Amino acid sequence: MRSLRQCSVLGFLAILFLTPVRADRPADSPKDPPPTPQVKLSGPYSHQNLTVFLIHGADALPGKNFLTLPEALAQKKLIVHETKNVNELAVENVSTDAEVFIQAGDVVKGGKQDRAVGCDIIVSAQSGKVALPTFCVERGRWQQRGSEDASRFGSSTIYCNCRGIRLSVQGSRNQSEVWKKIADAQDKLAKTVGGSVKNTESPTSFQLTLEDKKLLENLDSYTKELGKIVAGHKDAIGYVVVINGAVELADVYASAELLAKLWPRLLKGSAVDALTQYEKDKRYESATAMTVRKFLAEPEKAKKEQKSDVSQRIQVTTKESEKMLFVEARDRANAKAVIRRSYIALSPTAVALRSVAELTPEDRKLAEAQKFCAMSPESRLGSEGPILKVMCKGKPVFVCCKGCAAEALANPDEALAMLDKLQAKLKAKN
Repeated sequence: MRSLRQCSVLGFLAILFLTPVRADRPADSPKDPPPTPQVKLSGPYSHQNLTVFLIHGADALPGKNFLTLPEALAQKKLIVHETKNVNELAVENVSTDAEVFIQAGDVVKGGKQDRAVGCDIIVSAQSGKVALPTFCVERGRWQQRGSEDASRFGSSTIYCNCRGIRLSVQGSRNQSEVWKKIADAQDKLAKTVGGSVKNTESPTSFQLTLEDKKLLENLDSYTKELGKIVAGHKDAIGYVVVINGAVELADVYASAELLAKLWPRLLKGSAVDALTQYEKDKRYESATAMTVRKFLAEPEKAKKEQKSDVSQRIQVTTKESEKMLFVEARDRANAKAVIRRSYIALSPTAVALRSVAELTPEDRKLAEAQKFCAMSPESRLGSEGPILKVMCKGKPVFVCCKGCAAEALANPDEALAMLDKLQAKLKAKN
C-alpha cells in the first residue's frame, strides 16, 4: 500500500480532479444505497430534544466484515503511533487478515495529546505504518498524561458527532476552528449540567470532558431510550439526527453490521450535541419523513464535486450546496463500494422547524393532539413552517402551510371531514 505519509493534511485537501458523477457502473460493482426518493425510513424515535430516523437498505458489501477502531485497539490488532506531528499520526494493522475501518471524527486517547481522525480510511491487514490525518482535540498538552503511553494511543471510546465539530473536521479542516467548537461545546454543556465539565488534569481535552460524571448522568437517559433502536432493525444502514426540530446530519454505511457496531458511540455523540442545545420546557415538532428526504436530496443541488485520493484504497468525494456539506468515501478494493456517506447541515436554521411553543397554551394542546395537518395528513404540523389555525364553522383546524389554510377556508365541510377522519385514525392507533 502506498503510504499516506506522502500526503500531508494540505495535500489531502487538494482537489485532484473535478467531474460530474458517473452514471455508468461496471456490472459487478456493489449496489449503491437507493436514490433519495425511494429511500426507506423508519421513525421518528425521540427523547427530549433529540430525534432519530433510521435509513434502511441492502448491504453494499454482503458478508464483508470490518473491524471498527475501538475493536481493533481492544484486540491489539491495530497500533496508533504518536508521530509528534499534531495533524498526522501513524496507524499500523498488525493482524494477518482483519481490515479496519476508521472514520473521520473518531477520537484516540493518549499520546502527547488526544486527536480526532480527519478522514475515512480502511487499513488493510499487515499494512505497515500508514499516515493518518488528524486534528488536536486537547489544546496545550504535549507530554505524557498520567500513566498513559505517550508514544501510542490506547483506546477510542468517543466519536465527535457534534455538527459544528464535524464541519470543522470534514469541511473547513481548520485546527483553530476545531478548538473553538470544542470550547463552545464545553461552555454550553456546563450550562446544561449545572457545572463545569472541564477536567482539571487537562481542561481542554474533549475526551476527558465526555468522561465527566455529571455529563454522563445527563447522557444516560438518551442512550437508554434510543440505544436499542438499531438492534431492532436488521436492515438499518444509516441514521438521521434531528435536534430541536432541525435536521442536523446523517450517515449511511456499507452494511447494517457496521452501523450496529458504531451505533453506541454515534448516539452518544449526538446526545452530547443535543445537550449543548437543550432548552428546558421548550418543545418542538419532530421532522417528518418528507423533511428528511429533502435533506438527503440536498447534495443533488451541488453543481460541482471534488474528488481526492486519501489512500490507495479510499477515494473521497466532497460536495457543498448552500445548505449542506456532503462527503462520500468509496473503497477501490471493493469495486468502489460506498463505505460511508455523510450529510452535514451547514446551518441548523436552514432546515429548522417551528416550535409549537409559539401557539397559545390552549392552541398548543389542540395542535399536539392533532399532530398532522388536517388538509395534508402526511405532513406533521410545523414541517412546512409555523403551525396555522383556521376556524371552520366555529371549530379550530390546524394546518401546515398557507396553501392548506386557504383550502380549508374555501372548503370548511371538507376540512372538518378530513379532520374527523384524522382524529379517528389517531384514536384507533392509540
